Amino acid sequence: MRLQTDLPRRARRLLHDLAARRMGAGEHRSRGVPHHAWPARRREPGGGRGMSAKQKQPARTADAAARARILTDLDVNLLVEAGAGSGKTTSLVGRMIALVERGTPVERIAAVTFTRKAANELRERLQLGLEERVRKGDAGADSTRRCEAALRDLDVGFLGTIHSFCGRLLRERPLEAGLDPSFEEVTDEDWDELRDSYWIRWLERCRREGDAALRDLSATGIDPRSLREGFLKVVTYPDVTFPLAKSPAPAVADCRHELEKLLARAENMLPREEPPDGWDALMKLVRRLTVQRRIHDWSDVAAFCSAVERVKASACAVTQKRWGSDRETKAVAKELAAAFVEFVDGPAAEVLRCWREHRYPTVMRFLQRAASEFEKERREAARLGFNDLLLLAAKLLRENRAAREELGARWAHLLVDEFQDTDPVQAEVCLLLASPPSEGDDWRTVTPRAGAIFVVGDPKQSIYRFRRADIQVYELVKRRFETFGDVLPLTHNFRSTEPIEALVNAHFAAVFPEKGSTAQAPFSAMRTDRPGEKADGVFFYTVCPDGRKKERLFRDDAAMLASWIAARITRGERSAGDFLILTDIRKPIVHYARALSERNIAVSTTGAPLPQERELTELLVVLRAMADPENAVLVAAALEGLFFGLSPADLYDGRKVGLHWAITHRPTESESPCGRALLQLHEWWKVSQRQPADVLLERILDDTGLLFHAASQTLGDARAGALLHLVEALRRVSVTGASGVSDATERLELLLGKEAADAPLRPGRSDAVRVMNLHKAKGLEATVVILAAPQVPGD
Repeated sequence: MRLQTDLPRRARRLLHDLAARRMGAGEHRSRGVPHHAWPARRREPGGGRGMSAKQKQPARTADAAARARILTDLDVNLLVEAGAGSGKTTSLVGRMIALVERGTPVERIAAVTFTRKAANELRERLQLGLEERVRKGDAGADSTRRCEAALRDLDVGFLGTIHSFCGRLLRERPLEAGLDPSFEEVTDEDWDELRDSYWIRWLERCRREGDAALRDLSATGIDPRSLREGFLKVVTYPDVTFPLAKSPAPAVADCRHELEKLLARAENMLPREEPPDGWDALMKLVRRLTVQRRIHDWSDVAAFCSAVERVKASACAVTQKRWGSDRETKAVAKELAAAFVEFVDGPAAEVLRCWREHRYPTVMRFLQRAASEFEKERREAARLGFNDLLLLAAKLLRENRAAREELGARWAHLLVDEFQDTDPVQAEVCLLLASPPSEGDDWRTVTPRAGAIFVVGDPKQSIYRFRRADIQVYELVKRRFETFGDVLPLTHNFRSTEPIEALVNAHFAAVFPEKGSTAQAPFSAMRTDRPGEKADGVFFYTVCPDGRKKERLFRDDAAMLASWIAARITRGERSAGDFLILTDIRKPIVHYARALSERNIAVSTTGAPLPQERELTELLVVLRAMADPENAVLVAAALEGLFFGLSPADLYDGRKVGLHWAITHRPTESESPCGRALLQLHEWWKVSQRQPADVLLERILDDTGLLFHAASQTLGDARAGALLHLVEALRRVSVTGASGVSDATERLELLLGKEAADAPLRPGRSDAVRVMNLHKAKGLEATVVILAAPQVPGD
């Protein structure tokens, strides 16, 4: 049997041609659209986004002195506050080149940013800048020779993410950090699987060993399986200390007496039969509590608090006419609802507060022990997640003076971009590395070496608090720079035009405070001197919800926008790559992508959930049948699904000739539709017993043509890319030993619930409409930006 192990590579070539033919004239028109009417801005080498040569060199800006200091004050630690479009990346690259020209070897310079994409851009612009210096400089000059050397040694320096930099530090001093020198850095995707699989194994181990912690949790009414989210948080924030002080159990006698009185009162009022319109919310609550009280002993604190939690989670609302037709009964029902609300806000709230405080230490001890064992397992296996890299690097610099001294000498100049996205651990790594050990080990008080650290940030863009990038960290570091260095503002915007400036300043002056706080940066006016062109500006269109649900509203808006974009492309006014559609949340992205694809417009999505199209869900059905080959229900579901499409009549005919819904043995008859399908499933099952899951998946794709089917559908690039991404994901995990079909099933189920990887069939397309949520658009630009997915105020 020939195994198609090169399928993804072959498929990419074949599907490129297939998709090009499928899209037809609509896409080909978009590729050749002339740009004379509204020329799309492109990035100039060494310059800011969208700046022409003339715009890059303004006659004199108000912040010209600050820009000059960035390039000349190389022995001063500087924090540069620069808004979007102010040329902060250009300034950072310029300072790196100035360091090189002064004689600093590139291998002693580290430039840190917070995404791989930004790091690649930084490297490209540094290389272009050095090449320009070499091309225009005197051949024999020292500065030119130094730039030539820097170009040769560019890979020896560091330009990358903070996590990669911490990994680099640890690889240079692994033994001092207590690590195996061959440690592996776990990717985000693999980290999720590693963590989730450990949690399952941890619970199984505790049950198997009869762990006393499970009895403690049970005594407080907690199912350990419900603590998964808590485990994720403890693992994500290992540097956070959680208090474990004991708290007594609540005294519930008075509260129980009050609830029992309310129940007795409500039971006397309940109709004997269900009202024609059904039980209302309060009726349902009373009926559930009555049954619960009969089953459970409310003298047990855990059982009673569970009942109280049910009351608090209920609406306690009444529909008066369902309690009776006369005015008096309706009034009494309204009073009963008010009494339940008063109970929830009073005695119930206090009991639940005490109960949660009592359970908290029990839960946290269990979760912290699980997180500690998980960390121990990772260290023993030499597999480190991103947080591990940060924490271990910070610990190495904090506790090992010799390593800190040597690493500080090795990386004499540290330049950090997007500093507003820095969390406390990342800030600690940067400041400790830039300061001598004699300054102590508290990053909040150290004084770095002269010129050792240069950071660029914009507090107005501090949007990652949910990732611990708190603006308070930025403000703390800013105050420290005011002490041991200087803070320079870059206020001139080279990217925007005067109409944009007027709109932004008018709007945000009323939104941002005049003075900053611990939670919000102050208002800072945009300043630009570029006049607007004819088509520049901000425009809006009105959307009337008309009571439509969100999904319908998104679909209708997507259809309207896609038709408008298609018309402009057809008329030759724009190309697909000119458009960027932004949504506030991720959920609507698929509606806009689908509407564009249905109109033969190339589309590229970022941040959208993995497209749960039929081929993926049907593939999951087949994999489940492979994992449980004698389960008649799963086998029948596979037979009726997309791959075979058998009808109930086909299944009935198969049963009449003696076929059984199991695939561990060759079917007794293989000429009928049902027999042929069972034979195919049996062949795949045999592959699953001998080969890893990625080989099985490639065989299924090859036998069924599923990849070509996906590519020929709406959103074909994303759908085919999702299949290839799954193959690659299974291949990666199979290396770790998780190569069975059960592992493949779990992997697919996990991927279906996650954000889609940026893995379209044809990545990096510039001729496609980009659709993404607002968080993903940071640092991007487009000729036409559309804020889509309208929502009714208050939603």
